[in-house]
Amino acid sequence: MKSTAGPFLLGRCVFQVRSERPDLLQAITELFPACRGDDSGGIAGGVRGPLLEVDVDDLLAGAENLSGLTGQELAIAAVSLVASRCQSWHDRCFWLDAAVLLAPDGRLFLLAGPSFAGKTTLTLAMVLSRGWKALAEDIAVLDMDERSVIPFERPFSVRPGCAELLERCAGVRPGPLVLGTWCPGAGLFHRQAVPARFAVCIRLVPLNAVAPDARMSPEEISPDEFVRFVLPLSSALRVPGAIDVLKEGVADARCCLLSGGSLPERVQLLLSM
Repeated sequence: MKSTAGPFLLGRCVFQVRSERPDLLQAITELFPACRGDDSGGIAGGVRGPLLEVDVDDLLAGAENLSGLTGQELAIAAVSLVASRCQSWHDRCFWLDAAVLLAPDGRLFLLAGPSFAGKTTLTLAMVLSRGWKALAEDIAVLDMDERSVIPFERPFSVRPGCAELLERCAGVRPGPLVLGTWCPGAGLFHRQAVPARFAVCIRLVPLNAVAPDARMSPEEISPDEFVRFVLPLSSALRVPGAIDVLKEGVADARCCLLSGGSLPERVQLLLSM
């Protein structure tokens, strides 16, 4: 017999999950933000539609390359599949492989890059030690009609060594971790949609593509060059009109291509821009 957990809030989706596996429901409960009583009244920029339901067992059964997974590995896969399902429910939106940060002065920063580019580590450093707020840590969702960034409070994926690096370089350590991920709570996220008018846009080069001791090398680029760099990291090519929305959002931004550098150097770069 299946049990239910929730409701939870991710982006503009309010949802509950069903499963025969108590361990999967527990992992999801620990990692997804609960839907507060006022969420249905328009927080997160306007939660839309009815309460949605995700059958976790059906998601796992329909997924590829999961045979043989058990325990924590299966729970991690379930959390990822639930987040992806919620992402797909955002109509008239497109996504970027990017973090979005709101600086204390109200400026919006877009940090785009593939896996292993350092988006999560830099985002955590800014929100934990500098008082910035996150709207997205790994997947940024932009609303086509409202020209806004939708808060997408997906659990932070904390890779091995990340917590220790943050403690050593920024004096903070995220945790406790659940399945290698962390749900930091609403205090570190900005839960209202924000107009997609970016002040600073940075395309991060994957850290594994440069030498471990490579010096930080920020290269100023034009907004049009930035768009060309990030299109392969987005769904914009598949969504009519999305490229125009992206160009409009970065038109007045200071843009750069960033490779190398330590975490403290990257933090100082963001503070100086």
